[in-house]
Amino acid sequence: MNYRAVKSFIKSTYDAYKKVVGKEFNKTVPAIFTDEPNYFNPFGDNKSQQIPWTENLASEFKERYGYDLKKNFVSLFEEKGNYRKVRYNYWRLVTELFVENFGKQIHNWCEKNNIALTGHYLCEDNLGSQIRLIGSAMPFYEYEQIPGIDHLSRNIKDLLTLKQCSSVAHQLGQKRTLSELYGCSGQNFSFAGRKWIGDWHSVLGINLFCPHLWLYSMAGCRKRDYPPTISYQQPYWKYNRVIEDHITRVNYAITRGKFVANVLVIHPVESAWCIFEVYKETFKYSKDVNDINNSFVKLLENLLSLHYDFDLGDESLLEKYAGVEDTIFKVGNMSYSTIILPPVISLRESTVKLLEKFVRNGGAVLGSKPYPQYIEGEKDTSGRLKNLFAEVIPIENLSVVAKRDVSITDSNGKEIPEVYYHHRSLDKSDIYFLANTSQEKEFSAEVKIKGEGYLELWDTLTGEIIPLSDKQSDGYLSANLYFYKVGSYIIARHNGKSKSAAKLPASIVPPKSLKPALELTGNWNIKRNDPNSLTLDFCKYKLDNPADKIGTPGKWSPKEEYVLRIQKILEKQKKKQKFSLLFSFKTDFSKRPKSMFLVLERPETYKIKVNGQDVQYTDKGYWIDISFRKIDITKFVNLKGNNTIELSGNFVLPVKPRTLIYLKNGVEVESVYITGDFKVQGKIIKIPHNPPLIKGEIKGGLGIKKGITEGFAGSKFVLCNEDNKTNPANLVTSGYPFYAGSFTLSREFNSSPLKGEGRERVFLEFGNFNSITANVTLNNRNAGLAHIPPYRVEITGLIRKGPNTLKIEMANSLRNLLGPHHFAEIEPEANGPGTFLDEKNWFYNYHLVPFGLGKIKILAAYQSDCVAIGLPNLLGLKNNKRNQNMTKLDSTTRTSSGFQLKFGIPIGL
Repeated sequence: MNYRAVKSFIKSTYDAYKKVVGKEFNKTVPAIFTDEPNYFNPFGDNKSQQIPWTENLASEFKERYGYDLKKNFVSLFEEKGNYRKVRYNYWRLVTELFVENFGKQIHNWCEKNNIALTGHYLCEDNLGSQIRLIGSAMPFYEYEQIPGIDHLSRNIKDLLTLKQCSSVAHQLGQKRTLSELYGCSGQNFSFAGRKWIGDWHSVLGINLFCPHLWLYSMAGCRKRDYPPTISYQQPYWKYNRVIEDHITRVNYAITRGKFVANVLVIHPVESAWCIFEVYKETFKYSKDVNDINNSFVKLLENLLSLHYDFDLGDESLLEKYAGVEDTIFKVGNMSYSTIILPPVISLRESTVKLLEKFVRNGGAVLGSKPYPQYIEGEKDTSGRLKNLFAEVIPIENLSVVAKRDVSITDSNGKEIPEVYYHHRSLDKSDIYFLANTSQEKEFSAEVKIKGEGYLELWDTLTGEIIPLSDKQSDGYLSANLYFYKVGSYIIARHNGKSKSAAKLPASIVPPKSLKPALELTGNWNIKRNDPNSLTLDFCKYKLDNPADKIGTPGKWSPKEEYVLRIQKILEKQKKKQKFSLLFSFKTDFSKRPKSMFLVLERPETYKIKVNGQDVQYTDKGYWIDISFRKIDITKFVNLKGNNTIELSGNFVLPVKPRTLIYLKNGVEVESVYITGDFKVQGKIIKIPHNPPLIKGEIKGGLGIKKGITEGFAGSKFVLCNEDNKTNPANLVTSGYPFYAGSFTLSREFNSSPLKGEGRERVFLEFGNFNSITANVTLNNRNAGLAHIPPYRVEITGLIRKGPNTLKIEMANSLRNLLGPHHFAEIEPEANGPGTFLDEKNWFYNYHLVPFGLGKIKILAAYQSDCVAIGLPNLLGLKNNKRNQNMTKLDSTTRTSSGFQLKFGIPIGL
């Protein structure tokens, strides 16, 4: 909030970057990312009520508002005096100081130096957290060349965060909006999960993704830095482009033209300023503030569910950029015909004037009680608000006042609440992005789009453009579409006449059109493509000079301890000292495996013994990550019985005291891994979805948290020789509980002629899909990648009468290798450093997620079901050659409407 302090920050940080990489600004370095700036420490001591403050704040308050804040200071904490006005003025002032001195000053530096400012402020998610930490989120987006937000964990909560950002961008003409997303979702976060959260962002107007996290190295604590790791370490990495191409195509499409929304919703954060109570706890808010927030968010959810898209109007930005022309309410580049006012307490004077003029001109203002009684925190005694809101239309009459641009209904004619849309207008065309936000539900929908002409479907997985429908009634074009779980479509509306029918992609053919042809049962040939592994994260330890009550100098701890607890013990002593770790594992080999490696981080810093024998570190390259170094221990391993690995070294604190600066020679005690040609057997128990608490041998229950996913609990692991008893449907219990890599399944099967005499479309579909990806090859020709529902690939033209050879390469993630293994939930919604060492939710043995493929079926759809134009059904015609009515968007192709789509290549800022 202090201009001079921020100026010094710019000099020490931004100018320093400019000195090093300034020549690459707006080239290799297009933007600079600010991460979580705020004016209040959210992790304070919670021992007293605290508010943000800066020098000269009291004098600035008096100059702006004409009275003494210090004499009214108690009103900030207690309902005394004219507390609503005092609180309104105080929180407005600290917000404006933060915006002006931090946001605007850094924005101007970036503008001057030809680089974009992006990133996100802290805790934009609700009214309470905004006020506590940044004042109000929306005013900051004016001062980012690329406005940005943050979204964490496996959820699609907090739509307010996204809509705040995209609304400002629509109004002020900022082309790109950024999200730092996927953080905390866990290493097993699937392509379907990324599509689910990604499509939700896109349909709400966020169009530039900054995924958390691409790591050069997972050394030390970095592997637990709010995973997933979305980079070369993941077994699925070579297929990563498939999901990224989908994201690129969607986000390119929704930057074309201009966003369309006829509804503006007034943001109520300034009402919350009036009644905001300061508690000792940072994230505790009064019932009144929560009520305003919850009713506001519920209103927004209802609007989206009923298919009335909208922008939000921040009152500080309305004061600067809004005006009224006849019955149109204009905000910057946007024009709205309908204003909605959520339940609020207070409005700005400038907002009241705008609404008064809008109503006088016959504009539609809708709202719900209670209506505001205060103007900028001051009780309105003039009757202005009473007169204004006498003209307000009850929100229940929205469908009478505002006609939908888009309707998405089920067979009963009801709007499907889970499917959202985003509308862009171009000169002669319109683009619509429709997304099913449900991971659980599928929908057969009729989509109606206002306008004439015809509709095209743009397949974001392949880049193909497909004529869809020219069916028209009552001023709307319509098409029947099936939305699989997390399914989405880009639909374009064009003027003119439609083209002839064409096929629809395999991923969106509706299930009712498919007939079972063959189920592939029986045995598979299974080939492991990567080394198997065993994670060792418990060990005994001894310290050369332990502090009191930690242990006896030079003696092993009486029991094995978790490696991260040992790290905490060493860090707590705050000194250099010698230490040793003793890991153990069991083997039951009938013959020695071809290869076995010990994998650990920074092996050069340890003296290494395996079963009491010295092992010299000789670099054999890395495994998984550049910091995971391999040491050949094949000849040192006992064929049967217990094995030990002893590591001895010197402990050095990894972090410079009272900083977040990691030291080059610092030591981080981590798990070690055994890799090689073996199986890992053990006591592995399947855990059903939402299991009961089971007591007994496996301590901590079997994952007792609500909402747990299906998985396994394992213990008593033993390494043994591989055999032919591998079950491809369940690789975790077949000897690969910690495996990170891919398997290739192969088999022969015979196919009889199908009834359609060569006119069929044929598909291969996976049932219980417990893999990140499954790449299908049939008769030595690639059929495609299964990675999102309905987990289906087309094999038309590849399958033949008689014998066929099928190969499926399935890849998993780093989850079973890296954990978290010892958290009470198998797949928690949020993963971070604390999830790996949570004493309150500790699980003694090992939680593991499924890996394998269930039933595999071959399905067929016949020509009699295949008509796309007019849409009695959804399938197009198919032959073995590319349909002549289909366009492939490989790089930069002009569509029939004349605008460019860069499908399949990275899009610049």
